[in-house]
Amino acid sequence: MKHYDPSFFENPDNLRFVQNSYLDKVKERKYSVLHNPITGEYIYPIAPFRGNPAHARRKRKKLEPLIDSFGDCEFSTPLKGARASEVRYVKSILITLTFCRLNAKAKFTRQGFPTKPVTSYEAWNSLKGSKSLLNQFKVEMSRVFGSSYGSCTVKEGSKDNYPAPHMIVIFDKPVIAHRWGKQWLVGKVHDRSLVDKIQASWERIAGAHCKINAIIDSKAFSYVFKYIKKSVNCDADNVRSMSASELVCFNTHLNHAVHNLNDVISPAFMEKLNYVKEITLLDKARIKLKHARQRRNKILKDNVGIPLAFLQKEEGILFRSLNSEIERLQGEIHILKMEYSPWFFISAGFTSLDAVEEFIISIV
Repeated sequence: MKHYDPSFFENPDNLRFVQNSYLDKVKERKYSVLHNPITGEYIYPIAPFRGNPAHARRKRKKLEPLIDSFGDCEFSTPLKGARASEVRYVKSILITLTFCRLNAKAKFTRQGFPTKPVTSYEAWNSLKGSKSLLNQFKVEMSRVFGSSYGSCTVKEGSKDNYPAPHMIVIFDKPVIAHRWGKQWLVGKVHDRSLVDKIQASWERIAGAHCKINAIIDSKAFSYVFKYIKKSVNCDADNVRSMSASELVCFNTHLNHAVHNLNDVISPAFMEKLNYVKEITLLDKARIKLKHARQRRNKILKDNVGIPLAFLQKEEGILFRSLNSEIERLQGEIHILKMEYSPWFFISAGFTSLDAVEEFIISIV
């Protein structure tokens, strides 16, 4: 979908075409080829593409250890002298951010800030880059909480294709929360001071409302990732035949693809979860290889058009040294990878199993 001009996506009248085009793309099956040099076997799994089942499996595998880590943490404790079922201390909250639609009639937000109606394309695009609305909001949060915190934002979609980002915040100092029906709200029963500050921050930045709930257990954490871990309904003929839940999932993946978005989990957030990713020898070798390649590529970039034989003495020595280091690390990675898994990637992009078999015959 990258060959379309951005103005095409900005036009709401083109939305249905964009959605169905993406659905057709997700339905496409492209195969990769993996080889086991020990047994001589070849397998050809379906290549991951954002929104397809293979992509969903990869996401689940990556997120499940983090979700388990969240479940092992205690984020709410009883308040002395109060009923634990009614009032508790909490260390984490869920903030759901919204955007003002073009057809909105309200001129001002609940706290008196001017509304800022935007198209769905503009709303999604505002989540990108170092100056994104999310980053501006995080700066405001630092002032509101008055202490360090960790956050994780999942850029979820909605039925009408607008983003509805879910931000989980874990802070150092616990705050009081009370139960209101089936929900847990931040603050005492008649104290909205913290909620008002958070809502005012988003309303001032984005000209739209945000919803805040206290997190009592790990269910909220699983909830925010539910669509990221799901695949698009590939059995649907078109988006009109999708259920509301399927459409939310579809629009989430679609806009991540169109706007090249990712859900980044910050080191500060993982630290507050006491989650430490195990760094294996294979990981360390791959990191070293990446850095060596970056240094070698910088030399090539700084000397574009100059034959390698004519590099300055120091650069020539460094270049040859990096080449040797890269070759050594590639061999080390091969040996380490054989210990973890003997399956190696060979090629990808095959549109049929017949094409895969023809390729295997050609290389055997």
